[in-house]
Amino acid sequence: MSRIGRLALGLVLTAGCVVAPMAGTPAASAAAEQYACAVDYDASGHTGGFNANIHVKNTGIQPVRGWTLTFPLGDGVEIVSVWNAELVVSKGQIETRSLKWNADVEPGKYITLGFGATGSLAAADPSPFKVNGITCTSAEIE
Repeated sequence: MSRIGRLALGLVLTAGCVVAPMAGTPAASAAAEQYACAVDYDASGHTGGFNANIHVKNTGIQPVRGWTLTFPLGDGVEIVSVWNAELVVSKGQIETRSLKWNADVEPGKYITLGFGATGSLAAADPSPFKVNGITCTSAEIE
């Protein structure tokens, strides 16, 4: 392969990769500001299980166009119903996805979703919450 061919192949391969900035660099700080989130989790128990409401706020400076929310639930806890999201995985490492009508979240705005689960509220411990792979902070959201 010619030098120009290798250069072009290298550019194509590089263009297909997402390069994350090194932690602690100005570029990493700027990336963290673009996509950031905060979560307010509130749950209440009942016989045999509990219900939970989750508010997820876009605290970044870029809009989110489609989201996946993931979080762990303890052993013996299983989600049996969900609202305002699509449930992909119902126990262990929970995964929910946006619906067509709530997929876009502008900076400063939030979405609300929730679930009903069987098992112990004390065993739930759903932390950390992640949106599209980014760990959210915990905050009270109104």
